Amino acid sequence: MDIMANGVDGRTILKGSKMKATAPGGSFYFDEFIDAMRQRGAKTKVWTGNTGVGKNLTPDVLDAAKGILDTGNTGTKTDRYAMNEDPNKLFPDDFKRGQSVQFPDLYGKVYDVIQASRKKVSGDGVVSGNTQADFDTALSRGRDATKGMHQGRIADGCEKEIAWMNNEFTQNGLGISVETKEKSAMDGLLKWNQADPDATLTKNEAHADTILKSFIQFTKNDDSTGSEIKGEANHRAALLYAQTCSSRIYGNEDC
Repeated sequence: MDIMANGVDGRTILKGSKMKATAPGGSFYFDEFIDAMRQRGAKTKVWTGNTGVGKNLTPDVLDAAKGILDTGNTGTKTDRYAMNEDPNKLFPDDFKRGQSVQFPDLYGKVYDVIQASRKKVSGDGVVSGNTQADFDTALSRGRDATKGMHQGRIADGCEKEIAWMNNEFTQNGLGISVETKEKSAMDGLLKWNQADPDATLTKNEAHADTILKSFIQFTKNDDSTGSEIKGEANHRAALLYAQTCSSRIYGNEDC
C-alpha cells in the first residue's frame, strides 16, 4: 500500500510529518508509516511497538492488521498502538493543526492520491524503480484494506443497531431481543451479528408495531433526544463514504 499511498514520484501523503522515512524513494515502511501518522500531544507516550511486518512495502493486510492489534499484548503501555491519525501530518496543505476532520474529508484525500498514482502508472508507465507487478500488488493490498474498512463500518453499525433496539424493547417492557444472523468477512477476521427484522417480527407478532417503529426510528436517525442516534447519524455517513471509497478503488483510475 505504501507504494500507492506515497505516490509514484515522491511523497504525496504524510508530507507534514517530521518522522524519518527510510524506505526507497523517501517513502515509509509500514511501522514508520503508522507511527508517523499518529496524533501526538504533550503527554503522548512514545510508541515502541513492532507489528512484525518489517520492511515489506506491500504487507498482507490481515497480517498488518493483526500486527497492530498484537502490539498491545505484552503488557507494556508504550507498545500499544493508538489508532488516531493526524490529518495535518497526512495532508498539511489541506488540514490545519488541531482541525477536526470528518471521515469523508480525510479519506477522500487518501483515495485521491491512490487514484492519481494509478492514472500516472497507466498513462506514463512504471517509474521510480518499481515494476508493474509492484503496483499491481500495492493496488490489490489497497483493495483488501478498503474492503476491511467498509466491512468494519458495517459490523460496528450492526452492533450499535442491535444494542439500541434491544434497549428500546426493554424500556417498553417487551423483554425480547433482536434476532441476529452471524456474518463473516475478510477471510474470517471480521465477524458480526446482523439484525434480522423478519425473524424478530415472526417471533414477536404481538409487538410488531413497536418493533417496526424501533427499526424505522433507528434507520432514520430521527430521535433528537438520543445521543446514540446522533452518533449513529455520523457513523452512517462514514459507512456510506466507505462504500464510495470501495467503488473508487475497485473501479478504474478515473473513478
